[in-house]
Amino acid sequence: MLRHLHFVWFLSMWGYSLCCPSSCNCNSYRRVYCNNPQQMFDAIPTNIPSNTIYLHLDNQLLRNLSSLTCNQFPNLQQLYINNNQIELIQDTDFLGCSSLIRLDIQNNLLTEIKNGTFNGLTSLRILELFNNEISDLETGAFKDLPALYQLNIRNNLLTEIKNGTFNGLTSLQRL
Repeated sequence: MLRHLHFVWFLSMWGYSLCCPSSCNCNSYRRVYCNNPQQMFDAIPTNIPSNTIYLHLDNQLLRNLSSLTCNQFPNLQQLYINNNQIELIQDTDFLGCSSLIRLDIQNNLLTEIKNGTFNGLTSLRILELFNNEISDLETGAFKDLPALYQLNIRNNLLTEIKNGTFNGLTSLQRL
């Protein structure tokens, strides 16, 4: 019986790596790394396993997140999209990402964070936005993040922060 269970486990892990996009590396811990500089892409690969919990899309050519469909990844907890060319986040980009607890969008080209940018991220605890070109945070830009514990906005182009910008961040401990 134990031998049979090991074989079933092996097949499930082997199957997981079989459905991995060719430009990515998937492991048995449901982590997907799409950060190979020899195989760059400008849209999120479509055949990433649906049970992924950790998705690394670093060092690519992503300009936006319109190809991110969070409903495909109901268990996604961590999303890293660092060192891309993302200029704008739409208010619908993260709908369906209610399990996400960490979002890293550092070293991109974001210039502003609008009210509603983070719609759907009700479980988010860590948000890394440093080393962008953010010069404007709209009032209430973070209001949809009740669980946010840590927000990193250092090394941006902010000259002022308006009253009400951090309204609704009742769990925030680190800024």
